Amino acid sequence: MRSAARRIPVTILHWPACSKSRACVDLFAQRLPPTAFAVVDFGADPPPRPTMVDVFDMLSKEDHAAIIRDATEEEKKQGDLALREIAIKHPERMQRPVIVNWNSGTAIIGRPIDRVASVVREIASALETT
Repeated sequence: MRSAARRIPVTILHWPACSKSRACVDLFAQRLPPTAFAVVDFGADPPPRPTMVDVFDMLSKEDHAAIIRDATEEEKKQGDLALREIAIKHPERMQRPVIVNWNSGTAIIGRPIDRVASVVREIASALETT
């Protein structure tokens, strides 16, 4: 996934059983050309460790703390690296979707959907200027 995802500006780490993740993919599909983003079912095809490390490093500090859906206080106290390891070893525990903009080097948890809409607008605007 690492090299293929890098050719496409945005990757959505998608969990098909999650309604928020499906809504995110639908929003991208409605507003952007298919060449602007890739969808990766990270439950069925988890990205390799180096890619997940890159994605985690692109998240904001706030999203680091929120990346694990059911993190215990003990897990949170262990810090960002421990949360990253949980995300890598147990992708089913991650918040979803995660939207990765390889061009800007940023990633966000796509909740609430307003955050996703903002990213879609930014990408659409960037595509219009190219």
